[in-house]
Amino acid sequence: MDLLEHRGKDLFAGAGLPVLQREGAVLRELEPADARNLASSFADPEVRKYIPQPPAAAEDFVRFIRWARTQRESGTVLTFGFAPGPDQPAAGVLQLHELEPPFKTAEWGFVLGRAHWGTGLFNKAAELFLRFAFDTVGVQRLEARAMAENVRANAVLRRMGSTGEGHLRRSFLLGGQYHDDLLWALLKSDWLRHRSASI
Repeated sequence: MDLLEHRGKDLFAGAGLPVLQREGAVLRELEPADARNLASSFADPEVRKYIPQPPAAAEDFVRFIRWARTQRESGTVLTFGFAPGPDQPAAGVLQLHELEPPFKTAEWGFVLGRAHWGTGLFNKAAELFLRFAFDTVGVQRLEARAMAENVRANAVLRRMGSTGEGHLRRSFLLGGQYHDDLLWALLKSDWLRHRSASI
């Protein structure tokens, strides 16, 4: 389905997000049943170390899931949960934020529970997500910010073909202190080259 002619609020407003899957990874819209697992996973200090304060309890995650659906309906943020299989609770979250309507320039963010670090789940889910962003939604430029100290996230963004475009000094407030961010960008042309080289 080509969505290039659609504008912001029309993106998946009624039908919801599609289910994207390949062997070892499924992306889908978050459900209230995911709240308990996400709350438990994101309570891990290692997971929370470089991200804004996540919802503290399952009930808070239910509210976040409702918010995510509202944002999807308004056409500003698309939020996927991802898991190793279709019948498993979400182990992480991938988000696409509109910066230039209709999603021509966007920003993505991701969080994954530590139990799944190093399993290959994120790489598989991110490939599905990026294919969706560029090929289906019509993103031309995809930005990401990661704390400069977050070695793992910055390595992932580089590995996915992103180019570092800037060091943003004291741009991210976390835990009462300002931290430096790195700005990354992945153009559709970069993604196509990266995808071709990976085949």
